[in-house]
Amino acid sequence: MGKKIKQNMLRKRADKLEEVTEEMWEEVNEENKFIVGEYFDSRQELSPHTLIQYKSGLRQFFWWVRMKCRNRPLYEIKKRDFLKYRSYLINHGLSSSAINFKRSAVSSLCNFIENVYSEESEKYENFRNFTRGLPALPKNQVYEKIAVTEEEYRDMMEVLEEQEDYLGMAWLATAFNVGARRGELIQFKTEIIG
Repeated sequence: MGKKIKQNMLRKRADKLEEVTEEMWEEVNEENKFIVGEYFDSRQELSPHTLIQYKSGLRQFFWWVRMKCRNRPLYEIKKRDFLKYRSYLINHGLSSSAINFKRSAVSSLCNFIENVYSEESEKYENFRNFTRGLPALPKNQVYEKIAVTEEEYRDMMEVLEEQEDYLGMAWLATAFNVGARRGELIQFKTEIIG
């Protein structure tokens, strides 16, 4: 292979958390699994992408509860437990935005319990969202924001061409020539090409 592209990362990218398989999910407290199912049955407004991420985030949380909190039911989880979970994610090397997204998934479930489910279950009538009121998580950056030079652009295009990654070349050419960020590029419609 020809040239090697240097990444300008400020910190090492975290390893992905272990995927919670169906077999692992079966070991999670039955009541917790039931509430998660109820929650998703009532959340048709979530986009398909958010649904996938929330399901993954909640499975990760409840697997951690299974391993570190004796598989307790959700109504027994306290702020202290959630702080330990957050520390686990920090120690695993996740970025502040990844941790905040996982917190958001758990918080959304807790809000559902407070607003809807608590009326139907005596166990949850005094339930409070344990993700609220915790110390803020300091933001960290993954990448130093450095504009790509014309020479670096050509080097990257050359590497992508060697790999026959023509879709990557199209993406890079669009990003470089219009100056869009990754999050903005995914909003482009193919109709603009023409």
